[in-house]
Amino acid sequence: MYFTDRMALGNKLADTLTNVRGTDAVLVCMKPSSMMVAVGMAIKLRAWILPLFYEKLTNPLDTTAKLGALEQSGEFCLNPSITENDYEYIKQEFMAQIEDQKREAMSRLNQAVNEYHGTTDPHILNNRTVILVGDVMMNSLELEVAKLLLKPLTPHRVYGAVGNVTIDVSEQFRINTDESIILDVLPSSVMGEDHYFENQDIYSDEEKQKLAVYIAQYWA
Repeated sequence: MYFTDRMALGNKLADTLTNVRGTDAVLVCMKPSSMMVAVGMAIKLRAWILPLFYEKLTNPLDTTAKLGALEQSGEFCLNPSITENDYEYIKQEFMAQIEDQKREAMSRLNQAVNEYHGTTDPHILNNRTVILVGDVMMNSLELEVAKLLLKPLTPHRVYGAVGNVTIDVSEQFRINTDESIILDVLPSSVMGEDHYFENQDIYSDEEKQKLAVYIAQYWA
């Protein structure tokens, strides 16, 4: 499915979730590219936005692929496309390199969290409706990070809301949420994510985060 821009996608997704409007729902923005989707949804649903902070690590066996991600608490989340056996081999062969990546990633994470002027405390998700927001998702790594974030928490209900996903990602959304809104399921061989939007974002990642903070201040 194609969209005018990511705000238009957010509006479309919000129209399917009118039952949560005004309930203090929290939109967990799973990717930087999804922030304008979350902004569009937040305006319509009178919801809050919580960015998902993480840093991806490169796979030492294939520098074009990701080994996993480091979540803001410092926990590591393995890329679901890598088996545990393969990960054990990679750890044995590249332990020092992986640890170096983790240290650098944690430094960047701490800086990103400190520079964000809104709340980054995941405990605000307790007893609230949580909506995991994505734009185009071709890998479920971000969903795995979100699962790690939610694991010790007790949200009232968890929704997934995303535009286009691949088949395997759609299955993971349905397994790991109470209800998921997926507008289109793509074949495994797809174009780049930006291909599905006629117009690209006019704001930088920093400006998008400021919009998210302003929305939270408005509802407060």
